[in-house]
Amino acid sequence: IAATILTIAGLVLSEPGGEAYKILLNRSYAILAIWSMASVGLWLQWSGERLTVAQLNASVFQAAGDALLAFDQKGQIVAMNAAAEQMMGVGEGEGIGQRARDLVVLTKQDGFEYPDDRKIVRLVLNDGQSRSVAPEVLTRSDGTVAHIERSVSPLRDTQGRISGAVESIRDVSDRKRVERAKSEFLAMTS
Repeated sequence: IAATILTIAGLVLSEPGGEAYKILLNRSYAILAIWSMASVGLWLQWSGERLTVAQLNASVFQAAGDALLAFDQKGQIVAMNAAAEQMMGVGEGEGIGQRARDLVVLTKQDGFEYPDDRKIVRLVLNDGQSRSVAPEVLTRSDGTVAHIERSVSPLRDTQGRISGAVESIRDVSDRKRVERAKSEFLAMTS
């Protein structure tokens, strides 16, 4: 509980977009996952219902509020939760077997496209190092956009070999709107 409180306090007090903010944001994702697993476990224990670990993991994956995508070693999507389907503008199961770059376009905040918008996934698959990306703009096939932050971590098999990657994407569009409104207000009052 103390770690959760300290992480949230650090996140609130740190400069948005700064290195400390990114580290604390990723730590917040991990804490959210831990609390989610604990909550589901306690609920199952209280209700008397028994689920396998695989069923519990699948339940947590689908219940996550952030978009989650799992990739195989080729960089193809093997699983995506409902939040990812909604964020990417695809129907249930439509993204499976595809590359994310075939579903959406990612650009830097300045509007420039990446030569390969899934490069971060490839890097993680190659070296096994988790990575976070600076805020980006995601454009869906219907032309609608979302401001996002994302991180990618390796998935490992029982022998510790990299078997894929998981990507967590958070829609920060509301936060961007508030920051823009705040900047405009401060500019008008100065």
